[in-house]
Amino acid sequence: MNTWIWTDGEGMALEFARNHPPHDLIRALRQGCGQEGKVMRHPDELMPLTRLTSESETLTWVRWEGSDESTNRWLNRLHTPQALIYRTNCDASYVQRRQDVDLSTILARHGIPISQEKGIRRYTVHVYHLRVLAVHRGVLIGPNGLSSEQPIDLDRSDAVIRRICRLAIRALYCVGWDIGEVHIEQQQSGGMVVVSLLSPPELSSKELATQFALAMIHDRDRFRLEAERTTPAMLGMDPEFILYDAELGKTVSASKYLPKDGPVGCDAVWIRSSGNRLDEEGLEQTVTMNSPIYPLVELRPEPREEPRELIIQLMRTMQMAARSIPDRHLRWLAGGMPMPGLAIGGHIHFSGLWLNAQLLRVLDNYIALPLAIIEANTSARRRPRYGVLGDFRVQPHHGFEYRTLPSWLVSPVVTKGVIALAQLVASEYRSLTLRYTRDERVVEAFYAGNSSLLAGYFESLYDDLLRLPSYGKYAGYIEPLMDRIRHRVPWDEQQDIRKLWKIPPFQ
Repeated sequence: MNTWIWTDGEGMALEFARNHPPHDLIRALRQGCGQEGKVMRHPDELMPLTRLTSESETLTWVRWEGSDESTNRWLNRLHTPQALIYRTNCDASYVQRRQDVDLSTILARHGIPISQEKGIRRYTVHVYHLRVLAVHRGVLIGPNGLSSEQPIDLDRSDAVIRRICRLAIRALYCVGWDIGEVHIEQQQSGGMVVVSLLSPPELSSKELATQFALAMIHDRDRFRLEAERTTPAMLGMDPEFILYDAELGKTVSASKYLPKDGPVGCDAVWIRSSGNRLDEEGLEQTVTMNSPIYPLVELRPEPREEPRELIIQLMRTMQMAARSIPDRHLRWLAGGMPMPGLAIGGHIHFSGLWLNAQLLRVLDNYIALPLAIIEANTSARRRPRYGVLGDFRVQPHHGFEYRTLPSWLVSPVVTKGVIALAQLVASEYRSLTLRYTRDERVVEAFYAGNSSLLAGYFESLYDDLLRLPSYGKYAGYIEPLMDRIRHRVPWDEQQDIRKLWKIPPFQ
């Protein structure tokens, strides 16, 4: 594909197809940047694309349209280190150039509901780099079935809008796109399904073009700050485990012993039921209603920057849990799904760094894939309803939680290794470039729990980590986990984790 670029000369370049220039977007970028910038038609014309900051030159490259070949033709002329280039939407071409790949197959593999059946309402969602910029709802304007797009307020307190936004972001991430338009339909049952995806999106108005331009400028500035960051990320967590009565052969609800809040609390599992109601337009629809029960124990240690300090906080919460749960005959079970139908997780919280798709893909490839090699056979059963690749949630503390991993409380070796890996990745993810999750065979193996196939990719991931300057700092925690993965020693989800952690009565 023959592409041109527009650059502001201060750290951003927009790559687009020569035959389809996004004029409104370029105008909006010029206005937002406060300067004309320059359109370049050939790599030989390259002027400096980056601005010298106090520490580094950074470049945010946005591929509106293009291919790996076209992008590399431009970037190979630059002398900017790869770690200082943020590539937006550059995984998209892998799917787009594969004629044998059906997007609906990819979405279904990730557990995303899809359908071609006509729903009761359609939404068009515009997404840029893990953020929803605009949502439009299709509205009938006549008896002949014509419809128009009506913008709706992105009120995140509206449960329907939150579901639509999460689904759209997840759908684009799963196919490797950072920029796109997602068409979602609401079914009679109240469920949301993805109908189609489009990248690049249609810029149907100047206002929409302006929203995309401002998002690009924001990322340019945010990446510059991220590249200059010298402080480690703040890490937190909320791993879960269940209480199991072996004599009765059933789980015991954590709410029997623990409050909902606090450093040791209980977490909810939502039970679904259905009913009918009229929506705001007077249409009767079946809605799914959720009610919570609280069977899971959740540990919420104080966040820390250093893995060792965070592990100390975690062990304190485990001791607190032991004091709060007097029945010592109950087993503490961790992992992915130690009991049928009861999925548990080990969410890791990050703050003090930039949430971006590159970071999520590194977490998927360098932590989630290796950890899946030593999962118990039952762990994969939680996927894809829970534990999907790239699963994240923005937190009120201005950070985010990575939600893909099962509960790694299964042993101190696994726990310490995961926490240390999380900090290592957060510090140096821009130097980690392997993306095995581009390969649908790898993705399918991850969701199916095919550890044999995943094990074939471990050594190259390990070698990549080993080359990082900070690896030695965390090697004491990481190496025992790497050795266990190398020898493919799975964890046992039926083992009482108190024995391994020396929690009373096993101290």
